[in-house]
Amino acid sequence: VPFFLTGGAALCRGRGEQIAPRPLPGSLPLLLAKPGFGIPTPWAYGRWSASRELPGIPYAPQAAACGPLVNDLERPVFEKHLILAILKRWLMEQPECAGALLSGSGATCFALLHEEAGGPVLEERLRHEFGQFWTCCCRTA
Repeated sequence: VPFFLTGGAALCRGRGEQIAPRPLPGSLPLLLAKPGFGIPTPWAYGRWSASRELPGIPYAPQAAACGPLVNDLERPVFEKHLILAILKRWLMEQPECAGALLSGSGATCFALLHEEAGGPVLEERLRHEFGQFWTCCCRTA
């Protein structure tokens, strides 16, 4: 909720209750992609301690202009929803993408794009590759 009220970015720790605002280096281009299902946050946290990384899926922090991109909730979510793990890996392989991550507990994934990248071109390629995903090219505030 704080993100929607104040805008910007933040580093969240603990169970998401420890929030430290992080300044963004200007407005950053993003591509959002959401499948036709949601993921309850309590479910993701409840399975976190027993979850494991899937082979071939990148989980390491990604260096980005706004700071490292990492989300520990990817492990339990990706175990159950393999399509999201595949989507993240696919996004990271695209030339327009500077980083990709599951947003919160999901199910939305986002790609941080290079400034000169063609977001709509990537958006169309994603729809062709993955089918029915809600997508949106946008910028951070």
